[in-house]
Amino acid sequence: MFDRMWPISNSLFLKMLKYLLNSKSSMERLKIHAIDPSELDDVLSIRRKVFTEEQGIDPNADKDGLDETADHIIAIYDGLPVGCTRIRFLNGKAKLERLAVLREFRNKRIATELIKSTIEYCNSKKVNEIYFDAQYYLKGFYERFGFKIMGKPFEEVGIEHIEMHMEF
Repeated sequence: MFDRMWPISNSLFLKMLKYLLNSKSSMERLKIHAIDPSELDDVLSIRRKVFTEEQGIDPNADKDGLDETADHIIAIYDGLPVGCTRIRFLNGKAKLERLAVLREFRNKRIATELIKSTIEYCNSKKVNEIYFDAQYYLKGFYERFGFKIMGKPFEEVGIEHIEMHMEF
């Protein structure tokens, strides 16, 4: 019966159907959580690959001594650490820093899910505002989540940035 619809055998069609019904969606393969201290090296590795190796940022600019006291969110895709963000809580506000997703895992909605999880995490900490300095070319991405531009573009580590805020 299926051979009239597609030029494949019934057995191949049934194998394909079984595979599709049993395969995990890409979002089921993604786990996002606040790190425990043993995962900090994974976070630092992601940031080194994205900021230093890919974007050419001086590695000393990323090493500010604040990682041990900050909260971090990590994205794990099929068991591999692929994205992260750092959060510092200051005066009832959350400052997001160092959002990074490995190049080969971009355009898979990982950054979208990472931002959503980070917003939820900040909400659970009862902050009244989230703010950060976004790379300017990504401002539209962050606006989709409700972040608003504050001020004018500025340069940081040789890259154009813009301050963004979200109030609750």
